[in-house]
Amino acid sequence: MQLKKHTHEERLQLSRQLSKQIVDTYGDKIVAVLVSGSTAKKLDRPYSDLEMIVIVRDGVEIPIAQYIHDGMSIQIDYVEGSSFLKDANRVTFNWPLSQDQFRNRIVLYDATGWVSKLDKVVAESETADTRKTIGQLMSALYEGLEVIKNAELEHDEIGIRTAGFYLAWDAARLVLLMNKRYVLTSSWFWKETKDSIVKPKSFWTREEKLAGFVRASVDEIVESAESLCDDMLKIVESLGISIEPDKLLV
Repeated sequence: MQLKKHTHEERLQLSRQLSKQIVDTYGDKIVAVLVSGSTAKKLDRPYSDLEMIVIVRDGVEIPIAQYIHDGMSIQIDYVEGSSFLKDANRVTFNWPLSQDQFRNRIVLYDATGWVSKLDKVVAESETADTRKTIGQLMSALYEGLEVIKNAELEHDEIGIRTAGFYLAWDAARLVLLMNKRYVLTSSWFWKETKDSIVKPKSFWTREEKLAGFVRASVDEIVESAESLCDDMLKIVESLGISIEPDKLLV
């Protein structure tokens, strides 16, 4: 098997073919067929995959289809309409990476006007309160720091470097969430983070060390993790968010 280059037009043509096949195969179980991901914004590159989301009626279960066709990765997710609408209104750790699928798409099939419901939910979600999730993600950063500190005690360099990358990833998601900024395509994840306004000074210098983008010693990684967590916490607390409640919560 060999991957092949494809044009944007070739992906669109294939998506239309798949849409017809989906509707012909599953009939009235299908509510809407959407192209998502980079192809939906014409940001796809020669080796980009084709991502599609198929909205199905509530109670219908169709397994994901993921395979290689003509040297291209294809992924078709089948999602219940009510579940997709709920997810569009949720603020989760992965909000910066998930929100694009609710906002940008090419509609290939929508016999009942379901997409207008999605647009309404997305518009309402623009004012959603992100503070609780910001606090939880900040707490997750310190969990990542705990992993690094344990690995340091055991002189586990691989563990430190691995945990450093994951901490950098979570710190980037937190920055994007604080800036209410979502990425249009996953390849822009780090760039969007770097360009965000609300973030600590020297944020990117420490991210590069933690993520392994530049050479860094184990001591530099540990120091970057500790100082970045502390500086991120200062910003979070300036937003009126506390991650240390006065009593145990359940």
